[in-house]
Amino acid sequence: MKRKKLLAIGCSYTDNCWTKTHGFPVWPELLAEKLDWDYLNLGSSGKGNSYIFGKMCDTIIEDNYDLVVIMWSEFQRMDFEYFNKYRQITWKHLHPHRNKTFGEGSEIFPIDNPWKRSLLQYNDIIASVLHNARLFWSAQNILKDIPYLMIQGTKALCTPNFKDDPYPDDYWQIVDKNAIRTLLKSPYIELIDTKKFIGWPIFPQLGGMSIDSYLDSKDADRKKYRIHHITDTHPNTAGHEVISELIYDNYRKIYS
Repeated sequence: MKRKKLLAIGCSYTDNCWTKTHGFPVWPELLAEKLDWDYLNLGSSGKGNSYIFGKMCDTIIEDNYDLVVIMWSEFQRMDFEYFNKYRQITWKHLHPHRNKTFGEGSEIFPIDNPWKRSLLQYNDIIASVLHNARLFWSAQNILKDIPYLMIQGTKALCTPNFKDDPYPDDYWQIVDKNAIRTLLKSPYIELIDTKKFIGWPIFPQLGGMSIDSYLDSKDADRKKYRIHHITDTHPNTAGHEVISELIYDNYRKIYS
């Protein structure tokens, strides 16, 4: 009998780089073990939702999958697809909301902060919320004949990280308010299938959640489910186990 197959796509919360660097399995592998299936993990550190959506489309037309799980990333990340010197299609990412020194080696486009600020004038909170809501709705429609689950991984929007341009203490609250207001006014708030999008509408203030807020609700000090509570808040081995259990439980409720 042919074994069933899981497709998992996301950013660093999905990437198996942690298996290589820290020696622990990540949630796609753990979920596949629970299902007793084969799996393909297309998580890629630093990537945004345009990459996640694009890779999902390209992959499901090439092969059949019994479950697709999408763990969405930060909204303001930007992804670019191009042919590399080997004439292969690849992706690069840009984080205009981050200082170019943020995350040693993680910023593939180390452009100066003034350029990033200019990008943020257009790729602002309103634009990024609407763009990503369209991606969610589009993915939902593309996957309507394939079992799928979606969940927001990282916190959707992050405070800009420019060391030479500090933001006020209440900036974070302003970001959340603008994002929530934009989502509530959009048609997409009612168009997303809440059974298959775990934690929709993703903002705790609206009764939703992301993986970040879910782990924080279980471990407010970030010492149990994170690699390090300050320097590296990616999920650790216990965190990935909790994530895999959450997705597995929702899969069984919907598709058993």
